[in-house]
Amino acid sequence: MNSMIVRGKVWKYGDNINTDIISPPQYMELSVAEAAKYTLNALDAEFAGKVGKGDILVAGDNFGSGSSRETSPLTLRYLGVGAIVAKFFARIFYRNAINIGLPWSSVVKRTGSARTTLLKSTSSKAGSPTRPRTKSTIAALYHPIS
Repeated sequence: MNSMIVRGKVWKYGDNINTDIISPPQYMELSVAEAAKYTLNALDAEFAGKVGKGDILVAGDNFGSGSSRETSPLTLRYLGVGAIVAKFFARIFYRNAINIGLPWSSVVKRTGSARTTLLKSTSSKAGSPTRPRTKSTIAALYHPIS
């Protein structure tokens, strides 16, 4: 099994983040660069302006359900998201992520042992409502992009 360690600021959200939330449909006719300015805007108005290259988006169940359009993973990749970790991905989203080379991972369990960690994430901003308060380690099932 291949492994990959991704380190970056964590942007943590909940369940049922669909493609309309990720990439609002009213902006889908714009270029990816222009549409990216509105990524996750309904959930976090600061996301597009503050997300950095290599940052990790962490979500719960049912990430990326909804439309089959590729703008959702494309705008996340354009903004520099290094990986997406979720408990469960909608099939259409993970297929689109694979097609454009956006790393994603399904969470297996939280662990305190670095030996069982395939994805390690740390927060640089303690106490923020969208980020963990302390360093966190997530054991995840890595899906190689090839």
